[in-house]
Amino acid sequence: MKSCESSGYSPSRDLLKRLSERGIDMETLVEASLKLFIPWKGMNREKARKTIRKYLKLLSRDPNISSLVMASARLDEDARIGLIPGLSKEDYLKDPVYLVADEILGMALALYINGWNGLFEYYRYDREKPGVIKRLPPFMDDVIAAFIAGVTSRIYSKGLEERP
Repeated sequence: MKSCESSGYSPSRDLLKRLSERGIDMETLVEASLKLFIPWKGMNREKARKTIRKYLKLLSRDPNISSLVMASARLDEDARIGLIPGLSKEDYLKDPVYLVADEILGMALALYINGWNGLFEYYRYDREKPGVIKRLPPFMDDVIAAFIAGVTSRIYSKGLEERP
């Protein structure tokens, strides 16, 4: 087996770099986040944009978040070529209702990032699939929705803490 370096990859690439290599860059994540973001007094869209970017960078350094996101990317790669037992590549491409592992990964990530608030926000992003989320494959659409939902729900929670 070749090493990462000999294959042209640097093992020190962070999560945001790895997502960017898959066509999901920071601005794409921010734009998808803002599509469902609900501003409030003291948090207009421009401040929200900066805050979302800050939290995406911060949370992308968490190895647990990176592990779930990268595992989902790998599952999509394997499923696309029929390597998941019991799931044909034809069925995978249809995102069948019996495939729930993708939803479970999304739910786990949302709960990890911001508890129940993250989970309920995940449901909004998973249902609406704003921006880049709608064009992602089955596993990645759920974990990216959860990643974004975790970020936005944390911002809402912080906003509640700062209320007088």
